[in-house]
Amino acid sequence: YGHLSGVPRDQVVRHLKNGLSVIVRTDVQGARSLKESVPGAVLIFLTVPDREILERRLRSRDAESSLELEERLKAASVEMSDLDWFDHVVLNLENQQAATVGRLLDIIATERKRPGRPIPHL
Repeated sequence: YGHLSGVPRDQVVRHLKNGLSVIVRTDVQGARSLKESVPGAVLIFLTVPDREILERRLRSRDAESSLELEERLKAASVEMSDLDWFDHVVLNLENQQAATVGRLLDIIATERKRPGRPIPHL
């Protein structure tokens, strides 16, 4: 979205070495880069049921210009075509944030226990 940013590698490495899970919020391009750097990473795509809900949520934030918002919505349409590239897809339903967080925690717990699961390392 025109903002170049990243995750401090040393912080991620430190937590992984201590056996902790690390959650990184990124876009699809960042997720691809992360998966290349950390093949054992589990990718979760957090989404909403449809474009109208996404647009309403983005507009309600009032954090972007109209042009930026349109670019963001175009990018979201493209990113939705990459859903099968992720390990899990979680719907973030309105007024059900606790259920969404619960689903994310369940995925993390299940992945940590999965036999043969590679331990992510950098």
